[in-house]
Amino acid sequence: MESNGKTGLMENAVVLELRFRKPSSHRKGDLDLVETPADKRKLSLGKKIWDCPEYIRLTGVASMFTGWLKTRELQSPFSAGMHLIPVGVLQEVYDRLDAAEAEYGDAADGFAAVVPSLVEADRTALADQFCEADYAPPAELRAACKVTRRLIDFSPPGASKVGQVLSEREAVKWRAQLQEATADVTAALREAARKVFGNLADRLGTKTDGKRSVLKAAGYEAVTEFLDLFDKRNIAGDTELAEVVAAARRVLDGKTVDDVRDDRAFFKGEADGIVAKLDTLVAAAPRRRIVLEEEAATR
Repeated sequence: MESNGKTGLMENAVVLELRFRKPSSHRKGDLDLVETPADKRKLSLGKKIWDCPEYIRLTGVASMFTGWLKTRELQSPFSAGMHLIPVGVLQEVYDRLDAAEAEYGDAADGFAAVVPSLVEADRTALADQFCEADYAPPAELRAACKVTRRLIDFSPPGASKVGQVLSEREAVKWRAQLQEATADVTAALREAARKVFGNLADRLGTKTDGKRSVLKAAGYEAVTEFLDLFDKRNIAGDTELAEVVAAARRVLDGKTVDDVRDDRAFFKGEADGIVAKLDTLVAAAPRRRIVLEEEAATR
């Protein structure tokens, strides 16, 4: 029987390749039309087109989703645009992504609708730097605004494809790489916990001027959300971190942000204790990065 070479990392998570695509807003200007005593070989001139709220909204929709995704995904050594998603939150991610994709489409429709007026405005604003060829037709620009996504299954090729000897050799190498990636994922989740609880401890403390820091509802929500999602995100089975999380849950279970504010001294002490435990867990080793063949081939 062929082995797919997977480890626990890939059994408990999937890789989502995600791109929010849109036309570039930058074009090259013509330095020959610029009078300057400088050596033009040392200069470059750029133009910014699509300077409008409709285009900015595209970036906003993408940023809102990817910002939310950071609270569900796991930091990993994979390349940009590759998101390691625990299977326990995959359906939630896809539901949210469906909504974001629909909103991105609406934003793209709005952008395409104002393109003719933007072209005319740039014709005046850019004067002799205006170039008609910089502006694609609205329909083409609308088609370029899209969300692309796919789930990727990482495993070495089986013996039926490359032969038994090569398949086994690659499986050994791939398992070693995934073991390293699992260590990186574990370290990243520990660092995320340290950041969340470190912020809580800071918010319950005092500023450098001696005044009390402010614990906002959003800051406390980040803590409770981390605790709620931890079991789904702990795909590597980090028992040491799980013990710290369990202790934090016992302290904060059923507590509102007002409860925590009203007994700052107690919860500050508890938060400091949790942070101290997390400090011992946070690894100092640098993360490795898995580069896919298709990315390496384009370099």
